[in-house]
Amino acid sequence: AWEKRTESGLTQSIEFFLHSIEKDPGYALPYARLADSYAVLSSYSIMSPADSFPRARAAARKALEIDDSLAQAHATLGIAFMNYDRDWPSAESEYKKAIALDPNYATAHHWYGLLLTAHGRFDEALAELRRAREFDPFSAIIQGNTCRLFIYARQYDRAIEEGRKAVEIDPNLFVGHNFFSLAYAAKKMTREAIAESQTA
Repeated sequence: AWEKRTESGLTQSIEFFLHSIEKDPGYALPYARLADSYAVLSSYSIMSPADSFPRARAAARKALEIDDSLAQAHATLGIAFMNYDRDWPSAESEYKKAIALDPNYATAHHWYGLLLTAHGRFDEALAELRRAREFDPFSAIIQGNTCRLFIYARQYDRAIEEGRKAVEIDPNLFVGHNFFSLAYAAKKMTREAIAESQTA
């Protein structure tokens, strides 16, 4: 439900994680995944950052009170520092902590890749996104953000290639079509950009 990145999917994921917490309040992982759900709500204009990120941070901190070695909670603190506080060093520190605790956690590599992309550290970003895809090869979100990386790096042919893969993984995912559209637009392929934008 969380991977769909739709209002209904994210709402459902929150309900599932709250239900899990109700069943076992001493289990840290549902708090961390609840934090993940809140953390991405504002990216899809479902909830304002001022509402979503404090909830995400509170759930992540609760997870860490129970188990401070939980990579998922550290990664979510990272995205809160990155997208809400704009505290880049703290975000990077939390991502590195998450990856050290669980080197196979795709979301930590994914979100760290986004931070590196935003700072123009494209080679490092690509390495992180490749690791994320290695651990979660069917994530259209990760694939779509790989497309975005190549747009920012001004490698538009590669961006189009990665965008095509994203929409093949999940033809119904807004993000995949949106980034694919931007890749076409950057390449000045207007007709294709409009078609992808309309699909998105």
